[in-house]
Amino acid sequence: MRITKNCRSCNKPFSISGSEQEWFKGKGLEPFTHCKQCRAKEKKICRSCKEAFFISESEKKWLAGRGLKPFANCQKCRKERRDGAGAGP
Repeated sequence: MRITKNCRSCNKPFSISGSEQEWFKGKGLEPFTHCKQCRAKEKKICRSCKEAFFISESEKKWLAGRGLKPFANCQKCRKERRDGAGAGP
């Protein structure tokens, strides 16, 4: 069953198909909160692994509140860097 939501960025309605909902549920994820056009505008490419990633609204607020620029690396690469993975000898 298709659901309709309003985009958190532009407030325009968009829909999520039943198969997309099942995919999200199977991965333990929440469905999109932004329309396809706004997601495309917000997509970033990780400087390290070159994979696409998004910066969440809470991350944007956290960064803005500290006067920081958006992340250049995806969450996985940031975690690896913090944990010391990939660090030289």
